[in-house]
Amino acid sequence: AKLQSAQARIGLSLLESQKFCYLHLQGVFQPRKGHDILTMVCEIDFDCPDTQVCYSDVRWSELDSFCECSSWYGWTGFPECGTLGRHAKLALFIHVCEAIVCFCFLLATVRDIVFMLLTKDRRKQKNSTYVSLASSSWGILFYFVWKLLDIGLILTPEKNIEKIAQDEEKYHQFVPAKRIFIVLTVICLIFSTLHVSLLWLEIAHSTEHFVVGRNIEFQTYRKRVLVIEFIHCVILAATAGFGLYYLIVVIAFPLIFGIGISYTIGYLRLRKLVMGNLGGTSTTDSEEKVHFLSIVESVKQTTKGVVLAVYLMIVSGAIYSILILLDWRQFSQVNEVSLIYLINEIFIFAILWALCVVWLFSHDSLRGFASRSNSASQITSASSSKSHMHIPAGTSLGPSESL
Repeated sequence: AKLQSAQARIGLSLLESQKFCYLHLQGVFQPRKGHDILTMVCEIDFDCPDTQVCYSDVRWSELDSFCECSSWYGWTGFPECGTLGRHAKLALFIHVCEAIVCFCFLLATVRDIVFMLLTKDRRKQKNSTYVSLASSSWGILFYFVWKLLDIGLILTPEKNIEKIAQDEEKYHQFVPAKRIFIVLTVICLIFSTLHVSLLWLEIAHSTEHFVVGRNIEFQTYRKRVLVIEFIHCVILAATAGFGLYYLIVVIAFPLIFGIGISYTIGYLRLRKLVMGNLGGTSTTDSEEKVHFLSIVESVKQTTKGVVLAVYLMIVSGAIYSILILLDWRQFSQVNEVSLIYLINEIFIFAILWALCVVWLFSHDSLRGFASRSNSASQITSASSSKSHMHIPAGTSLGPSESL
């Protein structure tokens, strides 16, 4: 009677019904708990029809192996699996919120681009402020596209039929494109966070008259950072090219951990340097002191933001890796909010957090740089008018007169 009820629901022909009954007797189909519909016995995802995936020996089911809707994305409505369950709706809400945040930062980036074009000083665009702002902006843009793909992925469960290389799991058709933007986002994250350390050195360089040895030390550190950035970008790109996406986190993990340590040490050293520079000078200019103290405070807040993001990546990444090794399906029950998916989202959110913190610091540095430039220009103009000095066109200023 249950077989006949299932046949009526599925709408099988006479020949298909005979085949269905035969496969059921052979153990290919088995009753699905709480439903009249039967589910297939399987070993891999591609043993299951359409968008269904295979579950085997999971702790939350009495069946040894069976086909079901993907609990990673939270689809329900077996056997079509075209309905958004509670988990899918929560995931969709998270992706939309992150996309909105990225869009707001991208709008602000457009405003900064217009601002930079109006300054009409191309030499300034070579320093670390512009490089950090550009790399973090690109990272946010790639993250934004990544989230758009996630939104489209959740809304199109019927496309969860892709086979990638020799993998036995089913993938959504958007996954290959999504992986490309994940790699690009991680590259920009590493590039921007490392480059902020160069920006801090440039600030220190401008607040103290370095001796020749320290200047050489600064240039050596700069070259090392650029070499590290280049090597990691090449390695990550090669890893993606060979389809070894699971190694990306493994490769980036030591560098992310190192960034957290270097930010903490860098902040302490820069604070000591700036405070010592102010204490050792005879200047009574309170405006200058306020400016340097604001630099220290800005660096402090940036350090807190990036280090917190790094800790989130380390903790969530470690937990996620362990659960993946234990088989993520054990911790992702159908029609329930997936624990491992949420942990993965915490790791991903930490990436956006770090990019936004670096962007905000670079943005503030850029605006402060322009403000001080305007102030310096006004002071120079006022001094020139008082002394009735005339500087012929084409005459270059000396080093001490440049910012």
